[in-house]
Amino acid sequence: RKYHDMKNFLLFLRSGGGGGELTDSIDQLMESIEPYGTKISTGNSVLDVILSEKLTLCAQKEIVCVPYVDGTLLSFLNPLDLCTLVGNAMDNAIESCSQIAEPGRRLIHLHTVQRGETVLFTVRNTFAQRPELQNGLPRSTKADAANHGYGLRNMRYLAEQYGGMLSCQLEGEEFVLTVILSSFK
Repeated sequence: RKYHDMKNFLLFLRSGGGGGELTDSIDQLMESIEPYGTKISTGNSVLDVILSEKLTLCAQKEIVCVPYVDGTLLSFLNPLDLCTLVGNAMDNAIESCSQIAEPGRRLIHLHTVQRGETVLFTVRNTFAQRPELQNGLPRSTKADAANHGYGLRNMRYLAEQYGGMLSCQLEGEEFVLTVILSSFK
């Protein structure tokens, strides 16, 4: 909250002129508080660490990431499984968005929701080139495709271990990854 308010105030001051020296000082101050803008509190310390790191990476790559995530809904997951799930999902979304030439089109949305004993974790991201789905997963576009794509397969296996499933869909200009998990493994 403080980061947000301070950054907006500094933007206001900078726009008011005040000469080059004041603008330089404000720029330095804004740069020094930038790391605080990528901290997140979801209610799950493991998820907080992963998302904070990924949000920092998004900021560096000019990707807007909107995490609407209640980490307590994922607290039943083993920490390693949670890292696998969220880390791979975010890495794929960031890689896809990074290929978009116009920074204004780089967008990732994360969302969690609980329905009864089921938790849905969804990641939506824009893409530069429409992926081709093969066996329900995007086909690798990398030259060495045989040695890639393990992240999504690991995520699918993990979802199945928690009595759920993983699905990938294309909706307009967005790739949508949905992982359904049973909170009563």
